[in-house]
Amino acid sequence: MNKIFLTGRLTRDPELRTTQTGKNVAAFSLAVDRGYGRRGEAQGSEQPTADFFSCVAWAQHADFVHKYLQKGSPILVEGRLQTRSYQAKDGAKRNVTEVVVSSIEFMGPKPGTTHGAARSYGQSANAFGQQSEEEIPF
Repeated sequence: MNKIFLTGRLTRDPELRTTQTGKNVAAFSLAVDRGYGRRGEAQGSEQPTADFFSCVAWAQHADFVHKYLQKGSPILVEGRLQTRSYQAKDGAKRNVTEVVVSSIEFMGPKPGTTHGAARSYGQSANAFGQQSEEEIPF
């Protein structure tokens, strides 16, 4: 099974492109805290470390990422790891490992709001499958 969950912050604003077939694709980088670890050889110099993951979102996910996320946005990403290769303009073969996004959740306040409830793209139910009171249509 190829499934990955990452919680982190965008390192830059997402880049939205359109393929030759007309599909939107958004690329972004996610910084994920690894915790505290030793850097260098000096004893006692513990500093926070992070891993940086390249992520791609397609179609409606790409539109969502481009519209609502920006540098520093805290999110949870669900997806799969994908490795691919391509030939660069200089003729060299390049390998890329990236996360192909299947679901995204806000981990901080939803853009334009002041409260900190996590919001999920494409789902109107909370974690227990129930609608929140503000989403009930009556």
